[in-house]
Amino acid sequence: MRQEEFDQCYKLANDLYTKAKAQGQQPVMLQVAGFKGHAELADPRWKEIPPKYWHHYVVVLNNVVYDPSAKQFGLSKTEYTVGELGRTWETVYKVK
Repeated sequence: MRQEEFDQCYKLANDLYTKAKAQGQQPVMLQVAGFKGHAELADPRWKEIPPKYWHHYVVVLNNVVYDPSAKQFGLSKTEYTVGELGRTWETVYKVK
């Protein structure tokens, strides 16, 4: 994982949100928390905090989740369905 991707999920998601909004689209930015995936695949720097306290930011556009920094959690897909989001994270909050 590139250093500039680690713990940069808010910035990357916000950049994506802003770009989509400027194009006249209706994005939704979400904060998710409580990782339910395979914690052993995450970047080692996350392992200092229990996965139930991990948080992350993604953008939803047309029922597709865009997750530009998913790799920091060992996730291979950066685009997936809203249903998959709920299988990976316990809690979802709408940010904007």
